[in-house]
Amino acid sequence: DGVSRRYTFDITQDPHDAHKLIATVTKAGMDEQSKSIVETRAGASAFINDGADFLAGTGMDAAKKEARAAAAAAGGSYGLWAGMGGGSLRHETGSYVDMKGWNLGVGWAREDVQKDGAKVLFSPFVEYGRGTYDSYLDDGTHGSGKTSYLGIGVMAKSESESGTYLEGSLRVGRAKSDYSGIIGAKGTGYDLSSSYFAGHIGVGQKRELANGNKIDTYAKYFYAHQAGGSATLSTGEPYDFGASTSSRIRFGTRFTMKNDMDGEFYAGLA
Repeated sequence: DGVSRRYTFDITQDPHDAHKLIATVTKAGMDEQSKSIVETRAGASAFINDGADFLAGTGMDAAKKEARAAAAAAGGSYGLWAGMGGGSLRHETGSYVDMKGWNLGVGWAREDVQKDGAKVLFSPFVEYGRGTYDSYLDDGTHGSGKTSYLGIGVMAKSESESGTYLEGSLRVGRAKSDYSGIIGAKGTGYDLSSSYFAGHIGVGQKRELANGNKIDTYAKYFYAHQAGGSATLSTGEPYDFGASTSSRIRFGTRFTMKNDMDGEFYAGLA
């Protein structure tokens, strides 16, 4: 039945008619290689998580820099920021999915100084990500495709004069993915889209050293939910995909060193 189900039949001759054969199903079940079809969902969910990591790092830093530049130039107006990151990750799923892609964020950020000296950053933003993946089962079954997402969100950060900070973000959007692969020596594929919402909250402590370098120690919690969806394979089978939820906790530290070109080098462990 397409590439998904496998049936075993016993074939016997009709005892009442020598010109007829009788086929009796003796075994039915899913083809083990059909797990490859679901790997796309694992890759798409992981890619949405990559977007959260980008926003909590590069995106937050870019927003803070442009907000402070705008405040210095115009006294409290919003500053336009943009940031982009990319990478290649392997996600173990019982088999594994190799994901390559890039993430982009564009937003408007403002930072206000409170009476107690704390700085509060606020930024709405638009996010976009696009990537490709290859999935492999233990028997070598290979699936591949593209995945992307487009969404909007808001992030905020409050940092005291002592360097203690609290940050968070909320995101909502639409994710798309496709799949192509060969299962049981037969090619198949599908396209799927579904909504997502995600967010994170973090707390940390920054310490500035005498030479201007910084050490940042933090703890962050990330949550993401991708809704289910339905798709019909090119071989005809309808598939209903369930929703997926991701919860991650990260503890880490980062050392940042200034260079002579108004830039920074950093290294972290988490």
